[in-house]
Amino acid sequence: MAKIVTFKAKEVLGQDFTVMDSNRNIQKLNKCLKNIYKALDKLDNTKGTIFADYNEAISEEVIKGTADLLKLNKEDTEKLQDISYSEIFTFYSKAINDFTGMELPSVRVMQEKLDKITNATEEDPKQSSDE
Repeated sequence: MAKIVTFKAKEVLGQDFTVMDSNRNIQKLNKCLKNIYKALDKLDNTKGTIFADYNEAISEEVIKGTADLLKLNKEDTEKLQDISYSEIFTFYSKAINDFTGMELPSVRVMQEKLDKITNATEEDPKQSSDE
C-alpha cells in the first residue's frame, strides 16, 4: 500500500500537496539528504562553525528539497519563506522517515548527541564501577 504525506499550504500556496512514496519522490528525498550531509561535512571542516551554521545549511536544503518534492515554481518556492519552518520541517521529515526509513538531520538532535557525549566523558569512571 502506498504511503502518503500531506503538506498543508492552502493559505500561502493556494493548495495542499499530497505526495506518495513513488520511486521518483524517494530519489528526490535521497538527493536532498545527500546535499544536507555534504553541506554538514563541509561545515565540519570549517573553523569557527557554530550550530547556527548547521541549522542554516539544513534549513536551506530542506526548503530546496520541499520545493523539488512539491514541484514548485520559483515564485511558489519563494513563498515557502512565509510558511512556518516547523511545518515544512515536520512535513519533510515525515516524508523522509515514512518513505525511506531514514531521519532528517536537525540541530536539536546534534545538540542532544553532543550533550550525551559530554556527559559521558564528564562522569567519573570510578563512580560507575563502584555501583
